Amino acid sequence: MKLLFKEYNIEIPVTLSEVERKDILKLAEISNIYDKIHMEFNLERKENSEVKDLLCYKGKQLIGYLVIYPSYKKGNVKITGTVHPEFRRQGIFSALFKKAKEVCLGDDIHTITLINEQGSKGGTEVAYYLGGELEYSTYKMNFQRELYQKKPKTVDHFSFRKACKEDIDDLVRIGTEGFGTTEEEERSFIKSNLKDTNRNVFVGEIKGKIVGTISARQWSEKMLISDLVVLKSYRGQGIGRKILSKTIDKLLNKGLDKITLVVETQNKNALLLYKDCGFKVDNANDFYKISI
Repeated sequence: MKLLFKEYNIEIPVTLSEVERKDILKLAEISNIYDKIHMEFNLERKENSEVKDLLCYKGKQLIGYLVIYPSYKKGNVKITGTVHPEFRRQGIFSALFKKAKEVCLGDDIHTITLINEQGSKGGTEVAYYLGGELEYSTYKMNFQRELYQKKPKTVDHFSFRKACKEDIDDLVRIGTEGFGTTEEEERSFIKSNLKDTNRNVFVGEIKGKIVGTISARQWSEKMLISDLVVLKSYRGQGIGRKILSKTIDKLLNKGLDKITLVVETQNKNALLLYKDCGFKVDNANDFYKISI
């Protein structure tokens, strides 16, 4: 069915109002119950945020939502969203996506990564309908304090501290090697992370040389751990485990035990490390690449 624009209205607010936030949370809850999934939206916004929210209303009822998140990859953004179960198969998400493409092309974006939680059959169908090609999948893992057992391993000459702007060149070198990003992408990403007041970037050193890094960002009541990477020439020595356990200990000492992280399903070594450090798989997401 075609979307009847006289009935439905798509809005792109500059900032979300409290009413809009509540509407989005309610829509997500309804969709999660219907689809039996655990979809979450980060609705915490700062001024001048690059996140863009697209809301589709029928009258005063929010029936569709799509959010555009910036990506560290140049010319790319990530999107996800949902439509109220009672209003599906009416072209609503397609209309939201079409509007999102217009926004992206205006921002010189050429590829979109569509995120869909595994188990959402409708979401998978939409991804392929929009021309998506499955790139990779990830697990979201939650920290279980009762499963966390410290397994201290001596790493000679190891030290751990918070990163600062003087570390940018070293962090760029580690990031480009570990994640396959360009220097421009990595430098922009790291500068943004170091400026983020809700995020802590830590580094692990051997004899004063930065050999690994990790990030911990507060999201609502949770702490999201990400970007754990160690220089290839220093892997296999327990440095990654040391950096992760030091980060966990810092968070626990601050009373923060709601910790989550994301890992690619094919990264078996990292998956085993996280499980061994008290993390348990909660759900999985598929990432589809769409060229626009």
